[in-house]
Amino acid sequence: SMTGTSIRTPTTVARAARPLARAAIKSGLLFFEKGRETAAELGEVIDDLLAEARAEIEQNQQSADNVEDATEDTMVETTVETTVETTVEARGGTL
Repeated sequence: SMTGTSIRTPTTVARAARPLARAAIKSGLLFFEKGRETAAELGEVIDDLLAEARAEIEQNQQSADNVEDATEDTMVETTVETTVETTVEARGGTL
């Protein structure tokens, strides 16, 4: 006979394990939620970086366009000045 010995039934084991299982599930949920928050924050940082990079690209393109426009304007002005000077010289100093 098993006098003084306790016999653990599956139900007794399940009841004893329940708080541990619940604690493990809660920890898992908290970890999962923290991971989602971190991922969302990381996504925001990436979105910000992408927007900044796009703005810089656009600004650089506008600067390049401005330089190109200024170069074209200078070329046109130089051509006009040269043409006027040549015409003035050809006409003996008058337009």
